[in-house]
Amino acid sequence: MNKKQQILAVALSVALAWSIGVGKDKTQRFPVGKDGSLIMELDVGEIRISGWDKNEVLVKATGIDEDDFEYLTMSQSGQAVTVEFEPRNGHSDRARFTVNVPAFFDVDVTTAGGQITIDAPLNGSISGTTAGGEIRIGDIGGEITMVTAGGEIEAGKITGDIDLTTAGGNVKTDNVSGSAEISTAGGNITTGDVGGALRARTAGGNITAGKVSKKLTASTAGGDISIVGTGSTASLSTAGGNIILGGAKGRVDARTAGGNLSLKNIVGSVSGKTAGGDIKVDLNPVGAGSSSLITAAGDITLFLPPDAKATISARIKGDDNRGNDPPEYEIRSDFGPVTYETGTKRGELRATLTINGGGTPIHLETSMGDIEVKKATR
Repeated sequence: MNKKQQILAVALSVALAWSIGVGKDKTQRFPVGKDGSLIMELDVGEIRISGWDKNEVLVKATGIDEDDFEYLTMSQSGQAVTVEFEPRNGHSDRARFTVNVPAFFDVDVTTAGGQITIDAPLNGSISGTTAGGEIRIGDIGGEITMVTAGGEIEAGKITGDIDLTTAGGNVKTDNVSGSAEISTAGGNITTGDVGGALRARTAGGNITAGKVSKKLTASTAGGDISIVGTGSTASLSTAGGNIILGGAKGRVDARTAGGNLSLKNIVGSVSGKTAGGDIKVDLNPVGAGSSSLITAAGDITLFLPPDAKATISARIKGDDNRGNDPPEYEIRSDFGPVTYETGTKRGELRATLTINGGGTPIHLETSMGDIEVKKATR
């Protein structure tokens, strides 16, 4: 075989390998009006959907194994376009579906083995499920519901409510104008401002969010929680990190077994507890609710407005091993001298602080730290 024949043989073998690897393609167009829907049910395949300004749905399927090609169907009923792919003979690991739909269109997609990407511009109800891939969403004007069992979820600015769930990755979103429900069993949650309520849950990461307009609920078993603020109530819990909240109106419940609590600009009441850190709270105790701040190993600093009316019970648990030594810690107040109560246990300090004639009940308790009540400066 001469050199020219060798080159030709190599070229033919490469072309054959490419043909086998890529598989067969199929393209189909469907004329539709606005407010239609796209339904995709795939056993395997990557999905990418983009909005455009045409009254037409364009579906391109590539990388279909030749033995599986007969199991690919594309059909239309009214304004609904359906794409189904259930391969039985081959694997079609390279299957990829690229779809263009009118900007005002609903989308419902399912794949058992591929990434889902939804690009702007698109306005409609968007739902998707994948058992083995990441989910990427652009700036979308509509409600979003997405689930993946094996990948990260990332979304742009969303005009509407979102519900995002993954069992194996981080979740990140830009601003959300509606409410947000976000859950992951193995990653961090990061979101921008949320115009409605936020419910965020993770078993293995941090939770970070911007301003939340309505009710805030955030829980993690293995990370920090940091929220710019909420215009409503807040429930925050972690078993292994710090909690930072920049503001709230109403009741705040904050729990951590291994970190500090920093709660600022709270208008209402607070229940804060940690087994291993300091507590700092800036509280305006309006309303009828009482407050309680408890740590087993740290300092407590409570900031109150100069004109606040409160009755504070403060306690530093004693240390029986110190004998007759003077207490190691102390209770201090900017609102006047502190008089310790008599008849307490050895080494224990107790005091009742009547602020501006008394008012909202507040309980402060620690066993290894100081307690300080300060006047807030705003």
